[in-house]
Amino acid sequence: MSARPATAPPAVLVAVTFVAVLLLTSLPTSAGAEPRSAPAAATVLAVSPWVAPDGAWQVELGLSSEPPPGTTLRYTIHQPLPAPRLRARLEEILDGATLGPSLHNTVTVPLDSIRAGNQVTLSVPVRARSGSADRALLPNPGIHPVDLELVGPDGVELFEQVLFLNHLPTATTAALRVAPVLQVQLPPVIDEKGEVRPWSAVADTVRRATDILAAAPSTRVTVLVDPQLFEIRVAGDSTAADALEGFRNAVERRPLLRTAKVPVDIGQLSASNGVSTLRASLRSAQQVLSQELQTTASADTWPFDPTLTHDSLPTLRSLGVTHLLLQPEQLARTQPDPSTFSGRRVQIASANSGVDALIADAAVAKRLSESSVDPALATHRAITELAGIWFQLSSDEVAATVVDLSTVDVEVATDFLHALDEDSGSSVSATASVSVRDAFAAATPATTTSKRRREPVVGQLVSRDVPSLGPIDAKVTELRGQARSYHATMPDPPGLAPLEDRLFTIQHRDLEPADQLHYLAAIADRITRDLAMIEPPPPRSFTVTARRAKLPMRITNRSDRPATVLIRFAGRRLEISGGHAHRVVLQPGPNSIEIPVLARTSGEFTVPVEIRSADDELLIGSSTLEVRSTVVSGVGVLLGGGALLFLVVWWAVSIRRDRRARRQNAEVPPPPESAPVT
Repeated sequence: MSARPATAPPAVLVAVTFVAVLLLTSLPTSAGAEPRSAPAAATVLAVSPWVAPDGAWQVELGLSSEPPPGTTLRYTIHQPLPAPRLRARLEEILDGATLGPSLHNTVTVPLDSIRAGNQVTLSVPVRARSGSADRALLPNPGIHPVDLELVGPDGVELFEQVLFLNHLPTATTAALRVAPVLQVQLPPVIDEKGEVRPWSAVADTVRRATDILAAAPSTRVTVLVDPQLFEIRVAGDSTAADALEGFRNAVERRPLLRTAKVPVDIGQLSASNGVSTLRASLRSAQQVLSQELQTTASADTWPFDPTLTHDSLPTLRSLGVTHLLLQPEQLARTQPDPSTFSGRRVQIASANSGVDALIADAAVAKRLSESSVDPALATHRAITELAGIWFQLSSDEVAATVVDLSTVDVEVATDFLHALDEDSGSSVSATASVSVRDAFAAATPATTTSKRRREPVVGQLVSRDVPSLGPIDAKVTELRGQARSYHATMPDPPGLAPLEDRLFTIQHRDLEPADQLHYLAAIADRITRDLAMIEPPPPRSFTVTARRAKLPMRITNRSDRPATVLIRFAGRRLEISGGHAHRVVLQPGPNSIEIPVLARTSGEFTVPVEIRSADDELLIGSSTLEVRSTVVSGVGVLLGGGALLFLVVWWAVSIRRDRRARRQNAEVPPPPESAPVT
C-alpha cells in the first residue's frame, strides 16, 4: 500500500497563511506604480489648475456607483515640493512615491454635504497669511500634494487619488508662455493613378482637429494645416462640405505654421540637393493656404518634424528658417540635460548658427498622453508639470514652452486648452497661451556656466542615415518641366488630380522608393498618352501662286478637352505670316484651320511642320508639306527690275542722242559753191 503525503496540522496552515498575507500587504509600492485608485467608485472630473494666494481650490468628482450611506471624503494637504528637486519629486510622486510631510491634519467632510446627484464638489479655501480659521493656511507658494480619499462608514477605502494644489505667490510674476501646437497632417491623398482618395480617408483627422479648435476659440493655438486637405473633392457630398467649412471656421485667424504641399523628408531632400523642389512645394502650399484660409503662414519657423537632421540645417537656413520646434528625443546628449532648460530657447549646431529651438517638455507630453487615467486627471497633471517649470524660474525671468497636441486625446486637449487661460482670481498669472512666434520672442536663451563664464546652451540634432533620392529627384525635376508644358497645352482630365500635385505627392515622406517610382511612371505615361491624342496634319502637296497665301490644314484632337498648340514651319522658304509660329486652339475632334503663310522663293521643296506645346517647349508631333511655288523670289524681281531699268535708261539715252544729232545736222547750212579754177 502506498503512503499518503503528509499533511500539516490545520493550526500550522492558518499561521502560514496569516504570515503570507501580512508580508504581501506590507510590501512597499513599486516605484513605477500609479497612485492607488479605485476607478469603480469615482472619477476625477476637474481640478483647479491654479489657486490664488487667498483663493479656493476645487475638485469635482463623478461617482461611478452609489456609495454606502455615511461615506466621507478625506483630504490631507502636504508640504510644497522642495524647489531644488521640484520636478524630480513631482515625477517620483506620480510614479507612486510618498508625498512627504503633511502641512495640516487630515480633514474629513461628509460626502452628502458636498454631493449633488452623482457629482461631488470639494472646495478648499486657502490663505497665505493669518486670517480666518476656516481657510487652510498655505504660507508658501508652490506645488502641494493632496491625498484625497472616499471612505465608507466601515472605514473601507472606496477611492484614493493624489492631486496637486498649485498655490500662487502674492508677488507679480511673468506668466509662463505656453504655445499649443496642433499639426493636421494627412497620408498621401492622391494615388498613383491620379485619383483623389475619398473624404472618409481624412474625415476622422479633420473632425478631431475641428473639435479641439472649436472648443477653445479664445485660446491661442498655432496650427499646421496640410494643404492636401483642400484637394479632397467634396462636391455633391454635403456632409463633407459642411465638415470642411467647419474646419475652416475653427482655424480662422489662428496663426499658421509653414508647411510643404505634402509632409516631406527634409533630411532626404537636403541630402539629394532638392532645395529647388522643396521651394516649389512651399510656394504651392502657401498659395493654397492663403486662398483657402486667407492667412499667411509664418515663414521663419519649422514645425515638429521627425525627419530633421544636422545636415538639413543649411537647407532650412536658405529657406529663411531661424526657429525650430523639437521633441526632446531629436537632440543628441546635451549638457545640461534638456529638462533643466525647459521654457528657454536653445541654440542649434553652434552658438552663432542663427537657428534656435524651443523643445517640447517631455514630462508635459507624457502626462497628456496617459491613457490609463481620466482626461481631467491627465490635464491636471500636465498643468502641474507646467507649474513645475514656472516655480523654478526667477521672479524676473520670462519663459516659454511648446506643447504638441497633435496626438493628444480630444477631451484631454480640450481640457488642457481651457486650463491654460483659466483665471485664478489673482493678479498673478501663471500661464498664458501664445502663438509660437510670440513664444520665441518671449523666451530667454538657455545658458550654462563654463569656466566661470555664462555661455549659451547649444544642442545638436540627432544624426540619422538618409538615403539619397538620386535619380528620383532628377526625374521629378524633368517631369515638372513637362507638366508645365502639358498644363499650358491642355487642362487635366476631369476627376483626376493635376500633374503638379501628383509630383508633389511623390515627395510624401510616407512613400517608399518603389511607390515613388510607380508614381513617376504613371505621370510620364499620362503626359505622353494625352499629348499623343493631338494628331499632326497628314502629309500633303500645296501650290503657292502668290507671295502671301493661306494654307489649309486638318489637325485632329482625339482628347475630350480643348488643346492649345503652336504650329511651326522649319526652314525659311515658307514662313508663317506675322511670326515664327501660329497659336491655335483645337477643339475635340477634327479641326480645319488656315495658316497665313509667306512664300520666300519659287520652286518645289519640302517643308517640315511641327505641332508643339503652347509654351513651345515640347514637340507633340510633326508632318511634312510638299510645296510648289510659282512666286518669283524677291532677288529675281530685284535683278529683273534692275535690268529693265538699265534698258529703259539706255534706250532713253540712245534716243536722246540720236535726236540731238539729227537736230544739229538740220541747223548747219550747206557750204557755198566755189568758182572753177582756171
